Amino acid sequence: MGSNPPPLQLGRQFLYGLCFVYTFPAHRGLKEYEMALSDFKKVLDIEPENKAAKNQVIICQQKIKQQREEEHKRYGGMFEKFAQMDAKV
Repeated sequence: MGSNPPPLQLGRQFLYGLCFVYTFPAHRGLKEYEMALSDFKKVLDIEPENKAAKNQVIICQQKIKQQREEEHKRYGGMFEKFAQMDAKV
């Protein structure tokens, strides 16, 4: 047998990884990229060499950055406009 992990332990790691991998499309569909990122980091805790999870972490980070930039464009000047309106009153 050597250094192979026990079958039950290997099965748990596989199942945990599989569960987190399948939650990503749901989080992506809801645009919950931070939750998806958290899931993939958990996959990497279980399987540090998982290339698919590493790639998805990068994708999630890019999506989070893009989402924040869009929010900044959308809401960035809002508070300054409110402050100017309050100053006039």
